[in-house]
Amino acid sequence: MTNRNGLHARPCALLIKALNKFHCDVSVEHDGETANGHSILGLMCLAVGCESKMTFTMTGDDAPQAMAAVQRLFKTHFEEAYVPGNKLEVA
Repeated sequence: MTNRNGLHARPCALLIKALNKFHCDVSVEHDGETANGHSILGLMCLAVGCESKMTFTMTGDDAPQAMAAVQRLFKTHFEEAYVPGNKLEVA
């Protein structure tokens, strides 16, 4: 995680928004703890800080597409989360 504030509410919401388009199972591991990748509360409870490492595990037919979506978020440093006026609604 290269975001200076870590995986806080806005990046978590963006991650959930991206992953909710897919039906695969997603688990995220950090520091020995695991969370459901479709749960904003679970992700926030991992307390992922800047320069931390996370491991994403995805299973299901659309897992490759879901992983690509996650990789795009990290490559852009979750910049969409910081666009003024951008509402991040999680269904």
